[in-house]
Order: sequence, then C-alpha cells, then structure tokens
Amino acid sequence: MESTTNLIIAVQNPPHAFPEEGIRELKLVCQGKKGLLDPEILDQAWKYVVPVEIKADGRPGGPFVYRYGDRRSFVYLQWWGRNAANQWVTFRRIKLYFDQIEGWPEMDTVAISGTDRKGHPACSTAIVLAKG
Repeated sequence: MESTTNLIIAVQNPPHAFPEEGIRELKLVCQGKKGLLDPEILDQAWKYVVPVEIKADGRPGGPFVYRYGDRRSFVYLQWWGRNAANQWVTFRRIKLYFDQIEGWPEMDTVAISGTDRKGHPACSTAIVLAKG
C-alpha cells in the first residue's frame, strides 16, 4: 500500500551571492519534474516541505523524487541567481539522497549545509549537518 508524507529539508546558512562567478540575489528551489518548490525563509535557514509518496516496496517517489544511474532516490535543490546582465541563471544543484537521511521515512527532517567546504553555494551531494 502506498502512502504520502513530507520530507522537511532545512538548508542552513544559505549564501546570498556567489561573487567568484558574478552572481547575486541567490535563491534555491526544490526542482520537481513539472514544477518548483520555493522555501519558507527562516532566520538562518531555508525550509522546504517536499511531498513524497512512499511506494508499496518502501521506495520514495513522486514529482520531486528522482532516480538515475545507481538507482538511489534523491531530491534536487537548484541554485538560481542574477548574473552581470541582470538575467536569472541556474548554475548548481545539490543532490540529497534519501539514504543520507538516517531512519527515513520515520525520520522525515534533515538539515544540510547551504555552502560547500570553500564557502561557495553548495553543489553535488548534500553535506548533512543534522538529522531529525
């Protein structure tokens, strides 16, 4: 039997500019197959409430869940910002794998870093800060 739940992602200390690339006014959206989810802006974090279907076999699914290559399920968070020509551009994505969320689906909340180890907007596999 399938069910639906929410995955709550808190992106801690998100940057607002990427000066090395000349990009400002950063925003991070949860990328879906047919749409985007904007975050709730909190003091030190951006919070995403991502709907997730739990398939009969326990796999996550739904419009914001992807599976490629190694068949691990994940959620994309996509960076946008304004370039020097004042145009909105997308430039990086964070991939949060469900197997990074200890105790999923009973544990449905995770905090990840908004920056990489160099202090730039995070990209590639998410850096998990806290679970639960």
